Amino acid sequence: MYRGEAPTDDSRPAKKLKLFRWLLPLIYVGAFGALMIGSVLYAGHTPAGLQFLIPVIAAPCYLIEFVFPRMPNLFLKLIICVIFGTIFFIAVGLIIDLLLNRLRSKKPYQM
Repeated sequence: MYRGEAPTDDSRPAKKLKLFRWLLPLIYVGAFGALMIGSVLYAGHTPAGLQFLIPVIAAPCYLIEFVFPRMPNLFLKLIICVIFGTIFFIAVGLIIDLLLNRLRSKKPYQM
């Protein structure tokens, strides 16, 4: 090792980041649960403090509208929407984890 050179430890493999692939779907399902609990407690009316969660829950559902434009069963549509939303946010979290792992694995330039 030369003077001024940083020691390298290439023997350890890089630690894989698996935070966002679990965190984003957990937040999505938690927001859906809070919205449903609020609706049940307020007799079917969404409380004013939880109305901001409606676009969060419905965002992935807009993609389903292209595949199933008219579904007569609203409960089935809600179930499909939540399942697709969870899978959608798992995919987004996986992409974020892969990008962060890729950026983390690159060695910084040395002078």
